[in-house]
Amino acid sequence: MAQIKVEPKAEAEVETKSYSKGLNYIYSTLSSDQLYVRWGDGPKGGLPQRDASVLISGKANIATKHLVTPKGVLTIVDDEQMKILIENRSFNTHGKNGFITVERKKAESADEVAANMTPRDLSAPLVDKDFKKPPKTNASPV
Repeated sequence: MAQIKVEPKAEAEVETKSYSKGLNYIYSTLSSDQLYVRWGDGPKGGLPQRDASVLISGKANIATKHLVTPKGVLTIVDDEQMKILIENRSFNTHGKNGFITVERKKAESADEVAANMTPRDLSAPLVDKDFKKPPKTNASPV
């Protein structure tokens, strides 16, 4: 579940696509977790303060301790969190580049949704097909 910290503040005017009330299922093919932050005004003359943040799970294309490598990862957010994400420039850029997609219905598996997304970002670990020539090792061919 996504984490959020929201302090009371006047509601921002945000274009909220056509999301109805309820849960939003965010699928990600990013290799690391992403914390999307909304910044508010800080003390007079000071730096901006974090007003709200939403954590979207990553770890796609990263092997788990059970040696399972998911192609996509699911994070569930509510409408208030979705509103914060929609106004975040980085979240929108990740969406436009195909690393994140938002669905209103939960799919059977995140890997199923990830099949239609950008497969991996540049921070994903290298795999055999990333090498033009196989790496040189002392191991004998099998």
